[in-house]
This record gives sequence, C-alpha cells and structure tokens, in this order.
Amino acid sequence: MAPIPIIANTIVRHAMQHSVPGGRTAVVIVDVSLDQFVGSRSSSVNNLVPKVMTSWQEKVVKFMSSDFAFTGCRYLDLDSTDGTGGFSPPIVGHPINAGASNAQAPPNVCMLVHKVCSHNRAQRTGRMFLPGAAENDIGPDGTLTTASRTAWTGNLEAFRADINGVLLFPPATTAWRVVHVAGHTGSPEPGYPNGKPNAWSSSDVTAVSVDTKVATQRRRLRK
Repeated sequence: MAPIPIIANTIVRHAMQHSVPGGRTAVVIVDVSLDQFVGSRSSSVNNLVPKVMTSWQEKVVKFMSSDFAFTGCRYLDLDSTDGTGGFSPPIVGHPINAGASNAQAPPNVCMLVHKVCSHNRAQRTGRMFLPGAAENDIGPDGTLTTASRTAWTGNLEAFRADINGVLLFPPATTAWRVVHVAGHTGSPEPGYPNGKPNAWSSSDVTAVSVDTKVATQRRRLRK
C-alpha cells in the first residue's frame, strides 16, 4: 500500500538541517501554522520560510559550537497534496554557528526538548532532539547543568516568541505547532495494528523546556 501523504491544515513543515562532526547531518523538524493570510498561499509560504530560518539561526544556531553548521532548510506545505516545497540555504548575514569551538558530545547525543501543547489521551506532547550539547555541560550521569538547561530553554522560548509574532507582508497569523495523528485506516498492517495514520490535527506550542537528561538516538551510530 502506498504511503498516505500527511495533510495537516495550515502547517508548513521546516526540516532544519545541520552538519555535525563525522560528515553526518542532523535534522530538526519545526512545524509552523500559517493561517488567515492575505494573497496566495504559495507567496505567503515563500515569505514565511526565510523569517522562520532567520529566527532559528539567531535564537538557536547562534549558540551551537563551530563543530556544527546550519546548512539550510527543506520545507513543505502540508496544507494540501500540492503544497509548495523546496530547499533554502542559510539566510545570508545570520549565524550558521557560534563561531567558537567547544568539546561536543557525540553526534547521537542530543538535548531533549519538550514542546508543551494541548492534546488528548491518544496523543503526545511534542518533543524535539536538538544537537549541540557540550561535553562540559553534561555530568557523568547524563544530566545537563542547570545553567545549560536554563540558557537553552531561554533560547527556544525566544524562538517560539518570534514565530508567534512573525510579521509577514501580506499579513498572516503564525504559530509554532505540534502535529498529532488524529485517525487511522483501521486496516492492520505490519507495524500499524490500527492501520496507517490517515488524519492529522495540530495544536499550539505554549511552552518549551529542556529535559534534565540528554537523549540518544542509537540508530544514528549504525550508519
């Protein structure tokens, strides 16, 4: 059975791409709602993407070690099956890293960011694996220092504030969102006891916090 395309009303998905030590790529997904816009949706998407990228570069990438580099954003409008998509390189004049080198944790060690949002019992709050944890910010038990957690939570809250207050021309309403699965086909398949997802909804990110402990993605070591 062919994959069912994600149709999440109003959502523009941004796949933020970063090069990490060892020639690997770390991708961070940011879903932004674009709603109540003036003019065509495609032109509004084209206006939105560089503004989201600029904020990501200034509020997040700016604080990553020079071991990491922001390489661009692959974006896709999930509002319909023929939504606008493409790739944008980093926005010129804005940071691609902090410019200073710190000893970094291995590429599979990330900060686990919790995205607080409204959800029901069948759904989850959002989470995001963020690369760039410094070795001297991680204790022997895998916990982040209080100072590091506070700083990164502040960085991400600043990013959230930018997205919720982004000024577009023509005007539009925007918000950082979490996309939820809202329905399944009902036909069991391997790995999908209730069938594949076939409906989606989304809710605003109302707060973010960085987990006390770092998170690992083991599959990234196998490649």
